[in-house]
Amino acid sequence: MKHMLQATTAAIAALFIASGAMAQDTTETEAPAAETGSTPATPPAGDPAAAESRIQVKSTHGDWQVLCAPDESDCYMYQVALNYRNQPVADFNIVRIEDDTPAKAGVTVLTPLGTLLTAGLVMQVDDNDPRQFPFVWCDGAGCFSRFAFDEEFLNDLKAGQQGLVSLRSMSNPAQEIILNLSLDGFTAAFNELEPLSNASQQQPQQ
Repeated sequence: MKHMLQATTAAIAALFIASGAMAQDTTETEAPAAETGSTPATPPAGDPAAAESRIQVKSTHGDWQVLCAPDESDCYMYQVALNYRNQPVADFNIVRIEDDTPAKAGVTVLTPLGTLLTAGLVMQVDDNDPRQFPFVWCDGAGCFSRFAFDEEFLNDLKAGQQGLVSLRSMSNPAQEIILNLSLDGFTAAFNELEPLSNASQQQPQQ
């Protein structure tokens, strides 16, 4: 699958996340409505195409990519979560946070427009208790959930066999939409990341 690369490393660092840019079109009746294709986020320099060209695939570990700036700084993990028809529905971008903080990883999940924000985003690893995370905002690219993994949940992901993600749509709130988040390569990809540098902790320009 060809992934659209987006956002800038400065914005990623400032938010403790890596901003994705995806609004996939799903034809299932239970899935949120979305635009076809991907919409890059606005870079500090103002040119989305330029920002996309600056982000490169450093390595691939199982179903996870490690994406970086050309100098291999400010790297983050990337995967698209699929529904039961193997259709792409949600972008997952993960960065590593300094080890001496309670939050060990910063996460952005981008889902299609039409996602029911009040239901939140629920993640479960194997038979562990599910955790719910909030959605924060929507724009033309889709709806964003932004949160952090603590050490316990991060360790569950590293040791896990299967990750499940669920969300709901405004058009059919009673129907839970289940996505598969592969954990193949998760540990190797995360261990390759360097914690966000203080130099990159700056506010993204609008």
